[in-house]
Parts: sequence; C-alpha cells; structure tokens
Amino acid sequence: MHIHIPGGIRRAAAVLALGVLGSAFHSSALATELTLSRERTSDTDLEVFGLLQGLAAGESGFIAHADLLTLPTETLSLKVDFYLEPSFEVTVVFMDDVLAALPLAEGADTALMHCRDGYLSIFTDSFRRDYRPFFVLQIEGSNPEDWPETLNEQYLGPYFVSVSETLTPAYTDLFDGWSKRPWGAYALEVVNYQDEYAPVYEGAFARLSESAQQGRDMYLNNCMSCHQWEDGHFGGTTSNRVFPVLASTAVYNNDYFRSFVRNPSRYMKGVYMPAHAHYTDADFEKLTDFLSVYFDGK
Repeated sequence: MHIHIPGGIRRAAAVLALGVLGSAFHSSALATELTLSRERTSDTDLEVFGLLQGLAAGESGFIAHADLLTLPTETLSLKVDFYLEPSFEVTVVFMDDVLAALPLAEGADTALMHCRDGYLSIFTDSFRRDYRPFFVLQIEGSNPEDWPETLNEQYLGPYFVSVSETLTPAYTDLFDGWSKRPWGAYALEVVNYQDEYAPVYEGAFARLSESAQQGRDMYLNNCMSCHQWEDGHFGGTTSNRVFPVLASTAVYNNDYFRSFVRNPSRYMKGVYMPAHAHYTDADFEKLTDFLSVYFDGK
C-alpha cells in the first residue's frame, strides 16, 4: 500500500498536463557526477537504467546510498506515512539534482520510479519543475535499513520519494497526488515521454475529445501506476488487470466499474487497491471516455 494523500491532477484545471515541456532538468546541484557500479553491492543501492550513456538496452547501473548523500541535501519536516501522525526530520536530495548528476542520453526527460510491489510513479519534466519531488535519504538521521515501519508494517525503503507541501503548497490542490509519493522504491528509470507513451497518443488516441484527454491524464497519473497498458508494455505490475480489461469493464459494466474503483474491498477481500471514494461521476465520465477509445476501429 502506498501513502494516500489527496492530489495528482489539479482539480481546478481538472487535469495535470503530462506533455513534454523540454528535456532540461532543473538542477540546483553543483557539477557533481554520480558513479555507477555494474553490480549491486547493497540492498540500499539505487538501480538506474534507461536513457543513460554507457548503458546498453537492458543494462542497469547502481548508485550507493552514501554517494547520493554527497549531493546537495536539505533537511525537512515531513509526514512520511499518512497513517502515522507525527512528522519526522528527513534528509532529502531533489530528484532533478540526482538526474543532473547522471550521464543522461539525448531525449531523456521523464523519470519513472519502480517499487518492490510492482508500483510505478511517473515524474515528468513539468511535474518536477512545479512540485520539486525528492528522494528521502535519511529519517531522523537514520539510513534506510533502520527506518521505522508504516502502520501497516511495511518497509519504507530502500527509497521513499515525496514532495513537501511546505515547499510547494499547490501540491495540496492536486488530485491523486499519492501516486507521486511512492515508497519501497528501488529503481529509477529514465525515458523519453513521447517514446514511452506513444500508444496513448497514436491512432484513435490521437483524436480524443477534451473529456477523453482529461481521462488520459487521470489514467497516466494514477491507474497506470498499477495497471500495464498491455502485457509487457509500460505501466506498473501491482495488478494483473491490464488496460484492455479495465476498458472492457468500464464500457460494458460501468456501474460495477465505478462501484469497484470507489470501494474495492466491497468486492474483493484483502484487495491491494485503495478506495477512490473521491472520484466523482464527472471524473468517471472522463476516465470512461478515454478507456472506451481502445475499442475504436477494433
């Protein structure tokens, strides 16, 4: 289970635009370079792969936790678990400072965080610029191996990515923002947004209504974190219900689709999916308008 704090798409604008706004990372770090190891030497190493110079397709590099601490850090007060009341003093390094210290290949503009349970979070160039996500490196001075467990007895490490409402107050106005606070993260993948998500912009998906476009942003910001587009394609693997299954349910049994998304535990004991009780009928119309496009031309 992931931290559940309302946010993700700005309600006032109905969506959080995910279009690529450039490939420059907004770093405040000095000209520091991180050393990539070819082998994992510790459970707290951060795995990196994707559009990185010196790494072939399918290859990974590893960054030691101690090396991340050599980058410029800040100390913040942060509530690390929605279910735990106290805030903790945390040492953080901003995601763009990590990216700026990596040997990025041409076209790299989007960061994906992979979690132990198959969850995936997307951090576009525009989101990083506006909300300044960061890696939590220490909690109360302790490294990941000594971090406290969540109320659900889950391990926060080896990496926990978050944002701070103090740094970016607008975060509190986001919709489905918990998708941008993944914990149990172990790998950072760097991709080109247009290449990675081409299927949702091509063919019938290139001719979306305004409502369906907003539904696409809802899907990419939240649903995709657990549901793959199709087997072996982009998206998280927490759920085995891939995009065509979601689309079929939304189109052919929409009442059930809405009821399940709002309260999954009503239908499935021990379900991993959190309740989305905040989804309004208007939200479901946008999401369904997007999902239904899958059947156009089939």
